[in-house]
Order: sequence, then C-alpha cells, then structure tokens
Amino acid sequence: MRQQHDLSADIRRWRHREAISAAELARRLDMPKRTLDGIEQGRPFRYSRLLKLALIGLEEVGDGNP
Repeated sequence: MRQQHDLSADIRRWRHREAISAAELARRLDMPKRTLDGIEQGRPFRYSRLLKLALIGLEEVGDGNP
C-alpha cells in the first residue's frame, strides 16, 4: 500500500508543480478522469511505473498537446 500512497502523492505534487487540473492531466494521459481521481485517492493502480514514466514524458513535451 505504501507504493500506492507514493503514487498518489507524486501525482498530486506533479499537478501542483505544473499547475494543471486533474481533468487536463487525465486528458493528456488519455485516461478517464475518474480513474485519475481514484489513483490520487490511493486506490490501487496496476501500472504505477508506467504512469510515472508518462508524467516524465509530459514534462519533456511541456505545454504542447501530445
């Protein structure tokens, strides 16, 4: 469960740093906002490592639309 907490905290921290809404991040990740909301609330997510890599990729892309 600790890893899941880290993921939710990482996403919230990333969104705060990038000043991006959950809806916008979900759109950029091409995932339902409800799924992202669940992850941020600490619900299990099978692909946490992949999600972290996607966030890194979004940082590299910047403000452009993927």
